[in-house]
Amino acid sequence: MSHWTALDRIASRGSQAQKAGSLAGLHAKRQEVLSQYFTPEWVVGFAWQAIAPAFAAGQRYRLLDNSVGAGSWFRFADPARHSLHGLDIDGEVVARVTDVLDASGFTVDIQAVGMETAKLGRYSAALINPPFSITLSSPHLTPRKGITHYGRHGPDSSALSHEYALAQALDHADIVCAVLPRTTTQRLEAGAFGDSLHRLRAVYALPVTTFQAENVASVSTDLLIFGGSAHQGEVIHAPITEASRAHPLEGLCCASEADLGDQLQPIGEVGVNDAEAVVTLPATGDRRVTLTRAGRQIALRFRDGATQVRVYNALYQSRLHSTHLHRYPATTRYAGQMKLSLDVLALQPDPEAALEQVAQIVQEAGGQPVITDQLRYGLRALVREHHKMSVPYGRVVYRKGTPSFTATARKMAMLNRRQRGAVVAMGEVVKGERTSAGFAISTSRGTFDCDHDHFFTVFDMQGEAANADYWEAVHPPIRETFPQAIAQLERKALALGLDKWLSWDFQLEDLCELAFRPRGGVCGWQMALGKTRLALALAILQQGHSLIVVKSRLVDEFCRELQTLGVDERQYQLISGASDTHDLRKINIISYDRLKRPLDTRFPRLTLARRLKGRIATVICDEGGVLSNPDSQQSRALWQLGGKRCYAFDGTPMANYPREMLPLASWAIGEARSYQPYSISGGHIQASLMQSASQQRTGRQAFMDDFVCIDWATNEFLDTGKGAKREIPRIRAGGMAAFRRWIGPLIKRRVQQEPAVTKHVRFPVPTLHPPITVDWDFDHLVLYVQAVEEFADWYRRYAEDRAENQKALNLTVILARLEACFKATNAPHTVSGFAKPYLPLTSKQRRCLDLIEDEIALGRRPIVFARNPSTLRRLAAALDERGITHMVFTGEQTITERTRRLNADIREGNKQVMLASIGVTQDGLNLPELNTFIFYNRSFKSREEFQAIYRLIRSTQTRDVYGYFLHMAGSIDEYMGQMIEWKALASEAGLDYGESDKADSDFVHFDTFFHRFIASLPELRARIDAYAGQRLSA
Repeated sequence: MSHWTALDRIASRGSQAQKAGSLAGLHAKRQEVLSQYFTPEWVVGFAWQAIAPAFAAGQRYRLLDNSVGAGSWFRFADPARHSLHGLDIDGEVVARVTDVLDASGFTVDIQAVGMETAKLGRYSAALINPPFSITLSSPHLTPRKGITHYGRHGPDSSALSHEYALAQALDHADIVCAVLPRTTTQRLEAGAFGDSLHRLRAVYALPVTTFQAENVASVSTDLLIFGGSAHQGEVIHAPITEASRAHPLEGLCCASEADLGDQLQPIGEVGVNDAEAVVTLPATGDRRVTLTRAGRQIALRFRDGATQVRVYNALYQSRLHSTHLHRYPATTRYAGQMKLSLDVLALQPDPEAALEQVAQIVQEAGGQPVITDQLRYGLRALVREHHKMSVPYGRVVYRKGTPSFTATARKMAMLNRRQRGAVVAMGEVVKGERTSAGFAISTSRGTFDCDHDHFFTVFDMQGEAANADYWEAVHPPIRETFPQAIAQLERKALALGLDKWLSWDFQLEDLCELAFRPRGGVCGWQMALGKTRLALALAILQQGHSLIVVKSRLVDEFCRELQTLGVDERQYQLISGASDTHDLRKINIISYDRLKRPLDTRFPRLTLARRLKGRIATVICDEGGVLSNPDSQQSRALWQLGGKRCYAFDGTPMANYPREMLPLASWAIGEARSYQPYSISGGHIQASLMQSASQQRTGRQAFMDDFVCIDWATNEFLDTGKGAKREIPRIRAGGMAAFRRWIGPLIKRRVQQEPAVTKHVRFPVPTLHPPITVDWDFDHLVLYVQAVEEFADWYRRYAEDRAENQKALNLTVILARLEACFKATNAPHTVSGFAKPYLPLTSKQRRCLDLIEDEIALGRRPIVFARNPSTLRRLAAALDERGITHMVFTGEQTITERTRRLNADIREGNKQVMLASIGVTQDGLNLPELNTFIFYNRSFKSREEFQAIYRLIRSTQTRDVYGYFLHMAGSIDEYMGQMIEWKALASEAGLDYGESDKADSDFVHFDTFFHRFIASLPELRARIDAYAGQRLSA
């Protein structure tokens, strides 16, 4: 046919490209040629022969090709029997093919649209040879099991082109003929694509030279043929060549055009819809536009359709679409829509003038704006809320040195990258002065800014400043900004007698500051400052019903405290079931476990949290760190309550990573607000959105950009906080000042050593000794090397397999396998599988016993923390042999039994040592009777270690406190110790204005640690050989 002569002259991009010389070149070539390779005529002919029985005589059929190229798959179509439909991103080729086929008498609908955004109808058959291995990225992908993945635009927004093309064809056509990579066939037959396998009728292996004419020397591909319904018989598997002739596949059938109907819409593109009317109001000529309040937004009410069109066009400006370079929040669709956000208006210099500006836009567009009183009052209320929520809590922080001083540069360095000449030479003497953002450094070239953390990595203070320190008020009490409001709250607290509960003056001041917030906040008092009484006082001071949520083991403590304080029993209750929610009291106490537990196993979503939704005015969450994981059942239950005011109480609100502060803040004071601009799943709020939202980021992305230090992360992690990443436990360089400004109005912080506290009570500052490195016993080292070799062999295989399949390493899987190394290090008696357990006391256990004995000899009373209860039992047996009395405290005992023994043996008794598992000593446990802590092994969670340590540092502690950490040489202990140190420094710097000289230090990432871990094998084997030689010579 003459039209094929014209189409055959079209050369594919792939046939004209240079061959790639490397893997990187191969990727670049794919992007350049779009993996466009046209299908040979003999392959097309074979497929048409195979499916011929499906096309009945006298009927018309619709054919689809979702990567049409030069139309090769339509070569054997008949204008009288087939209409041709297709799409391709090469617009030039689409135009030429459409012209030729249209001139040949075909009914043609071929569009220059990508398959990722195409809107398709139903077709009789799809014949496809899609581009291979091109990554599709679009928020408009249709989710398909095993094919779409988490991408830059969120869940199910990324896919490989050939896999998606196949799924799309199967969704829209009865019969599908597809040329695909052989690896895809293998995945299909392994069940990776769900039910698609059931429609497979035949797999024909093509020669590796099939695409030689397309400049592809060798490629393994298959021709796959699918039917319209599940196939009960065997799937045909056969190799074919150019000389092969197909046997028609019996039983194939497909719908004709008559069956499919005549209402087929042309192939379209998602986001472009000309078929549905956006404006449905009639044209009445009434140009009034009412601006009213709808929550935290401005709602527009129209009476005339033409006015609605003009006004929305003027306000919204232009449509925004996420790209691979920038992703917008899910609710951000137009550049001008944020003009209707009351939070954005509240951030303007004159919010009411900004409202008038919105009305002016409406008027200029032809509308007659009418601003309701409800909107004006609502905006003023939000502005007042903004001012009340934005003022920082009163805060005093510890400073090194003096306010002004002389310092010497220990190295040549830049002070900042913003000011010209901001550099110092090694040994240069400068003058420094503290500022709100860091330091002002005066040199011979001028005065320059220097961040807090950077200063301590560059300079040494001279003179008296080197050893001096002081406490500085970085924020005055809220009383100075809102004297009347705080005084009113104070009078109410005094009238209620709360000053009798909170007898230290800072406690009453902090109660009023927390109660002053219209939306809630975070109480970040360090341990032992009276958080329990403060929480109860806050519950009584606030209007309406209050709910205090605590861990199960702390319920009795709160109830005892209420009895001790003499609170009327009619004022409070413990909620243990649905019946207790009928008549709420002023104070209601519930455990996390009961709050999240279903009331009936048949209805898992019906929980006490749901029963209490909307009925609680003030929610107080004790140990609020649970909110750092927004996907946990505890967090979901707390979010479901929906209290008007929400307070989180936690002595370590940022125990691990800075990113964990975001869900805590979002729950406590709200998200995407004028005073808390970040969010977990919404947008980021800032004043510039009044002009345009074209640069708006998601709230989580903005938080990550501003504060979180990540080397790399998957799109899933950037969007949701879940997924793979390599994160450094440190606040991003240059973001420290902004982070401190952000938490200023969020966290009411008190530390044990600040003057307002020491005025009433003094706490010992623990003496922390450097980690004690313990060498290995020979047989223990042999076992450890076996564990490392086992892990190393597995890790190499695992890393190679993930790389081969282009997948990231799964840290959870790695840690699970690494657990064997942890056991081999710290609990070798529990090892099984790859080696026999090591039963003698290890060198680490003996060193721990010796340390216990040394501390007792110094008149101290130690506690040993370990993760494994069986390790504690072994230590207990060894202490018996040494005649040292002890008590074992683990989760293997009930709470009642543990408490009874603790009181009898430690608090009232004279047992010399307490052996405790870390998990049961985190909170609600006061141990001032003990004064030395020994960590037999480390934890990955700094919160666990801090909480354990502060069990000893109470107001009733009468002795100095000492701390020790035991590390096996070159073991996982050393990595865990580094991780804890960096997490502690990040928390101290962000929350407590700490100043460290580690800001420029390198953090050893886990993958680096793994490689060092594996690389240590030769040295460990050498040590084993050396030990063996010593034994032989002896």
